[in-house]
Amino acid sequence: MTQKKLFKYFLQKPHSSIFILLFILAPFLIVEGCSSSKNTTITQVVDTTAKVAKNADPFATLDDHNTVLDSAIIEERLEAARQEWLRALAAEQRKDKNEVVRRFESAIDILNRLIYFPNVNENKDFQELTKSVIEDYEKFVAKIDVLPPSASIFALRQKFNEEMAKMDIKNIPIPKSPEVATQVPLTMNPDVEKTIAYFMQGNGRTFFTKWLGRSKKFIPKMKEIFREEGTPEELVYLSMIESGLNPTVTSKAQAVGLWQFIEGTGSLYGLKSNWWLDNRRDPWKATRAAAKHLKDLHRAMGDWHLALACYDCSMTRIRRCMSETGDSTFWGIRDCLPKETQNYIPLYIAATVIAMDPARYGFTNIQYENPSEYDTVYVHEAVDLNAIGTAAGVSGLEIKSLNPELLQSSTPPVEVCGPGGYCLKVPAGSVQKFYERYAKLTPEEKRPWLIHTVERGESLRSIARTYGLTTEQLADYNNIGTTEKVKRGRRLRVPMSVMAPSAVSTSDAPVTAPQAPVPDVKTASKVSHRVKRGETLNTIAAHYGVRVSDIRNWNNISYKHKLKRGQLLAIYIERGANSTKAPVIAEKTKPSEAVGESKGKPRIHAVRPGETMTSIARNYGTTVDQLAEWNDGMDPASLQAGQKLKLYAANKTASKGDTDKPAKKSKHSTYRVRSGDTLSSIADEYGVTVTSLKKANHLKKNIIPKGKKLVIPD
Repeated sequence: MTQKKLFKYFLQKPHSSIFILLFILAPFLIVEGCSSSKNTTITQVVDTTAKVAKNADPFATLDDHNTVLDSAIIEERLEAARQEWLRALAAEQRKDKNEVVRRFESAIDILNRLIYFPNVNENKDFQELTKSVIEDYEKFVAKIDVLPPSASIFALRQKFNEEMAKMDIKNIPIPKSPEVATQVPLTMNPDVEKTIAYFMQGNGRTFFTKWLGRSKKFIPKMKEIFREEGTPEELVYLSMIESGLNPTVTSKAQAVGLWQFIEGTGSLYGLKSNWWLDNRRDPWKATRAAAKHLKDLHRAMGDWHLALACYDCSMTRIRRCMSETGDSTFWGIRDCLPKETQNYIPLYIAATVIAMDPARYGFTNIQYENPSEYDTVYVHEAVDLNAIGTAAGVSGLEIKSLNPELLQSSTPPVEVCGPGGYCLKVPAGSVQKFYERYAKLTPEEKRPWLIHTVERGESLRSIARTYGLTTEQLADYNNIGTTEKVKRGRRLRVPMSVMAPSAVSTSDAPVTAPQAPVPDVKTASKVSHRVKRGETLNTIAAHYGVRVSDIRNWNNISYKHKLKRGQLLAIYIERGANSTKAPVIAEKTKPSEAVGESKGKPRIHAVRPGETMTSIARNYGTTVDQLAEWNDGMDPASLQAGQKLKLYAANKTASKGDTDKPAKKSKHSTYRVRSGDTLSSIADEYGVTVTSLKKANHLKKNIIPKGKKLVIPD
């Protein structure tokens, strides 16, 4: 019998079997990883488990594998991020630097929350908006001299890389660093000294002061964990330049937490990430994983500086540079590395020497945050954090602060964290009171609400089944009859902890924000485009060589609204632009002309298993870029078997050496029929007609068996 089945069995008979249950589950209660100076006693766990086993939450059945999400939530969050971006652009016109940074950071935060939605990385709107917001933020950071304190560490790192090249430290007195015995060499050279000087003044000083303020909250326990793992304890200061000691920060590469683990690397070291929680945001779990990862990198490279470079870059890139330069030291291969990695070791050394003795470098009167004192309890159901706060005698926000790994406004259900329950941190000394108050919480107090928008074909019964409810329960929560028909678009309350972030409204009220700034007529030409049948924002953007999100902004097109045939769009094209994606179109150009119209009717190629954009382009005598352009600027990496690609014949006036003329197969070549092939797809691929193909192979029917060898006519 599996552990899950055992748990369900004992839930049915809690009174007679509770002590046997705890005996079986005891190891798992410890493995779940509650770590504090004062852990909950096993008696307390037995008491609370008995209560929960008796009154298990029947609604906590949503796990990260079968989550059914309201698509409207994603659209709302994308639109909220776009509106924050618009506010940033408007603030930039007003030259309100602090507001620009605040709004950009808010837009990125909303987008970062979306990475936990299933398959969101396959959402083209999400990808495109994220890329556009980050591009514009980076352009803004490059233009300003002083970063507001609210800017992220990634904005600082970008600014640092720009300023290092022109930095002059002749007039900056840098204290001589004392010789300290460390396992990781603290090499001093001009670049390290420039980095120390950068942290002692201007942008660097503002941010380093903030990091030092957080250091006492995290560094002592981090050192303790590093010592336990046998990793040099001075390496804890690496988290300063990775995250600014912010456990919830997310980079543009979707690396998360104090140690900036990407999901793949984090999972290798036991850091779970799902809809409910992300262990990369847990300071202590992430620190232990970082200690192990750094030790593994050092074991592979044999040098701590190279191990750190691998942490920032990749082992493959580092070894390639070692091979190219013939050197086996970081300083010897440095010029071969990306700019950010070139500066990574100087950043680490500078941060370490200052953090070990802040006063020596002028950092005094630091407002240090106190370490979090907490105890731990186990929760076996999805419970609203405000209700948890009530039981613990604090606010829901304080519970969230103690448990930064929680992504939703509730604890996870038992299906996610296992029969041992979720190990929750609560304020020190509150355990006994917590259990007393928790036992008095009503089901209504425990459960937050999800808003589900009814889609075509759904009924009360099907929606209830989706969320593990009965039809009667769902009807009761929405004050409607069990036989009442629910119309498409109606919004229903569902008792489940899948709340949207506070920054996003779930109401239908429009979000008001400034219109996107229109490019100056001196630098851009305006084109009016009438939407044709079959066109999308992606195809239109690819045609004009602009970003999809810019078209949305220029025309105030919400993510909640679809493009309509006949809709008139304003497009702004930079004068003198030389886009490789699409032609630069003058203002008088016919706006509705499609990309392929002047090239004639396209040929269609059905992608076969194993084919790539490179092999297809080579087969037709063209380039990958040209093939991508013909197909609405598609990403070559997104190619899939069965996909239909458009190919165009070259212009009649093209030269003999033109590469965009599809090459016809040699006379009387043969082709063996594969699964999914049709006479039409084969004829299109080889540039012949179906009739000629049938005639050359004496075929009377259009059906062709798999494996048959066909002769391809001239």
